[in-house]
Amino acid sequence: MRAKYRTSVAIASSVALLAGMVAMPAGAWADDAAPYRSNTLDQLETQLQQQQQRLDQAQQKLDEQLKQIKAQEQELKHQQKQIDALKSAVLTNGPTAASAGAPAVTNAPTVSHATFQLPHSVFLPEGRALTVPTATNPETAQNAPSTSTSAPVTQTEPETRPEIASPNLASQGGVLTPKGVFSFEPSYQYQYASNNQILIEGLTIVPGITIGSTSVRQLVDRMHTATLGGRLGVTDRLEVEAEVPYVYRSDDTTLQPLTASGTVTEHSASGHDLGDVQFGAHYQINNGEGGWPYFVANLLVKSTTGKSPFDVPVDFTTGIPTQLPTGTGFWAIQPSVTAIYPSDPVVFFGNLRYIYNVGDTVTIQPTANGFATPTRADIKPGDGVGGAFGMGFGINDKASFSLAYEQTYLMSTTQNGATIPGSSYDIGDFDLGFAYQLSQRTSVNLGIQIGATKAAPDAAVILRVPIKFQVF
Repeated sequence: MRAKYRTSVAIASSVALLAGMVAMPAGAWADDAAPYRSNTLDQLETQLQQQQQRLDQAQQKLDEQLKQIKAQEQELKHQQKQIDALKSAVLTNGPTAASAGAPAVTNAPTVSHATFQLPHSVFLPEGRALTVPTATNPETAQNAPSTSTSAPVTQTEPETRPEIASPNLASQGGVLTPKGVFSFEPSYQYQYASNNQILIEGLTIVPGITIGSTSVRQLVDRMHTATLGGRLGVTDRLEVEAEVPYVYRSDDTTLQPLTASGTVTEHSASGHDLGDVQFGAHYQINNGEGGWPYFVANLLVKSTTGKSPFDVPVDFTTGIPTQLPTGTGFWAIQPSVTAIYPSDPVVFFGNLRYIYNVGDTVTIQPTANGFATPTRADIKPGDGVGGAFGMGFGINDKASFSLAYEQTYLMSTTQNGATIPGSSYDIGDFDLGFAYQLSQRTSVNLGIQIGATKAAPDAAVILRVPIKFQVF
């Protein structure tokens, strides 16, 4: 009973205590909980402030990194513009100022070129040399002035020029020499020609029956030509050139009479002297935009500095010269237009030209079968029209080769206004060219010509070594 009573008392006391707590005012609870709540809020606020500081610091670092990235992007764009300008200078074959934002370079890099000269018959000016852009010259690039932030920057559009890998474009007036670059081009050419003729001296009564003498003449001509020439880029579109040749020739002539008692006779002659100096100019007409080919206008002039055929002594009996001429004796003017169409990895080209030969009054020496005494006559060599077409291939950054065909028709020559029968000719030849770049300034070029018509030389080989110099 006592235990039950104590339990009842304990329960009653607990109920009374809970009732008292329930009846306690709310403010008393708030006053007791206030210190705990204040500490919790302070901690949260401190944590938020610390996190805000960390966020601010992270944002500041991000801003600095963005500024660095933008500065690097500007620097990359600046460097890319310089690279594009240098590429344009190489591909456009000339020293040009960089595009917008790139520093101007006074000693612009030179380019190496591959050249090939096609031999022509005596009435034609010698073929000009092709320029093949390959690489910039590190020597001139090192001499370029440093970029100054305070100095003004020259901004010009780079000249658009075709990239050519065709040594055979030599005689067609191809891509021009860059502005301020002088190309010194020594060359050596060997030309071989042979000709068989039947000479009839007498009267033909009926076809196949001739009263008189008949003989066969075989002629073998060998010609060596050493040339000192040069081309100068006046502007990025205008080039001038000049060539001074020295010629050595030798002829072997065999006469075989077509009779049983005929005696074979041989005659040899040679000659060496200054050849016909030539000079000219070439101008690039357009930039090849809109899918158009590049057009180059050419004008070549051949002088009469070589020994004329009318100034050499002639054997009176045979009419064969005892010395050989080294020139033609007539001025020649050759305007032409060249079209160039690059289509990687091939470059197609074509040329159309007109040859105007200037007539002159000359002295024809006497021979047993010709005039009895020296005779003055007005000789006008026939004018000519011609064309060529071909393609060039770039093997790699140093080597290239090309194929071409060239055809020229010469009209009849007149003497004292009268046409000389049988004096018109067709001259055609196939051309093969090779070029190799030895260094940034020097190339070696080899050309081979094979005659395709009777009037053309049988074969010719030419070696040319162009050397580039930056002169202004």
